[in-house]
Amino acid sequence: RVSLLKTRSNMSGLLVLFKLVARGIKIQLFDSKILKDDTKESNSEIEANENHWIINGKVYDLTPFLDFHPGGRHILLMNRGRDCTELFFMYHLASPKNINNIISMLNKYYIRDAKKDEIATPFNWNGKNHEMYLDLKLRIKTHFDTKSIESKTREKASYNRMIWYFILFIGLITTHYYWFNGYWLSIPILSLLHWLFSSDLLHNGTHYQLVKNSKLNQLFSFVGGFYFVPNIEWEMQHVISHHSYTNVHDLDVDLNHFLDSFRTTKDQKYHPIYSKWRRVMPLYMLMTSIGQIDFWGGRVERTIHRLMVPFWINNNNNYNYAILLYIIQLSWIFAILPCMILYKFGISSFFKAFGFVLLTRVGHGVLYYIFSQVSHIQTDAFDHDDNLKSDSWIIHQIQSCVDYSIYSLFWNIASIGLNNQTIHHLCPSIHPCHYVELQPVLDKFCKDYNVKR
Repeated sequence: RVSLLKTRSNMSGLLVLFKLVARGIKIQLFDSKILKDDTKESNSEIEANENHWIINGKVYDLTPFLDFHPGGRHILLMNRGRDCTELFFMYHLASPKNINNIISMLNKYYIRDAKKDEIATPFNWNGKNHEMYLDLKLRIKTHFDTKSIESKTREKASYNRMIWYFILFIGLITTHYYWFNGYWLSIPILSLLHWLFSSDLLHNGTHYQLVKNSKLNQLFSFVGGFYFVPNIEWEMQHVISHHSYTNVHDLDVDLNHFLDSFRTTKDQKYHPIYSKWRRVMPLYMLMTSIGQIDFWGGRVERTIHRLMVPFWINNNNNYNYAILLYIIQLSWIFAILPCMILYKFGISSFFKAFGFVLLTRVGHGVLYYIFSQVSHIQTDAFDHDDNLKSDSWIIHQIQSCVDYSIYSLFWNIASIGLNNQTIHHLCPSIHPCHYVELQPVLDKFCKDYNVKR
């Protein structure tokens, strides 16, 4: 087993990252026995009224609360009509506010208890699991209360990281100048900058990590999503589905990237097409950089979220602003930017223009796939019996994430914080610049509760 924790040196981090990628590739090369074929029917399509939200088995009408929610209206509207238990607890874990007081506040919006077929959460949030949650929440609050940091930023991006973003932005503009003027060396540099800047803004902005103002976070994520993937698509697949039900088949949409061409574990039913995975890898890298593939697929597994069907056939999507942003972003990705560089290069240099657009996308997709998938698509990160590591969401998250070089500032920046998936999944609203200093807090918590990482 690769030693994943307390890998301090940058070179060791590179070795660990290489071994994780190699281990993922090894799964594709060898057949294995079919241990099971999950047939559990997804129950995320709940029957609640469109104006209702389900949290821990109770139905609430939060419509009057939309304009008063500290996290803004958008995240509530995205989860209207569904079970959002995990999102409720995970996004309040880093909040200094008392969770029991927040739950008591919800009582004024209580409608009724949820029906069994309306509940999507596979986890138990009561009893000892709730006490564990309260303990972890207190430890995180104590850390930020006693730490000498800028009080205005607290768990959000530090001033130093904001300066880093500004430097990346200047670099991005400068590199685009050389890219539009046909310098081949600008291609790998632009791919890297889009990973460090564009993907970071999209990812951390939709997790509300950058600043405390929810609208500014959405604005930053929109800027990042212009190159990568439309925000609403990312939020449905990544923020809502993946972070709520990490590595749970039939609930975690991110696992379904691989249904057609890859195996995520040896337990996944083997098909002969998986032996040809090398042929489709470049296409996956390209498609990853221009949008999440699953949004366009016809598989029922890809409609876990009630909005996750193309907006032109979705009768439930009444967020006109989201549709407008989606169209603008797609137009930029598929039409405006390619036409701009074709105009700059000229029709006679069509293939060069095509190569500049394509290779930059593939380079960005390679970085995305390496850093995003090695932390979850590992045999150790899956349970091989009942699909859950534990009925405790906290324990499940800890044991479904693979960390490496957790004390390395270099890998923290290079992976945009994804080298430390455990803290990111437990507290998605905390910016990665705090992950290194939170390691002792998590280590002590795991030791006290005898949780193996």
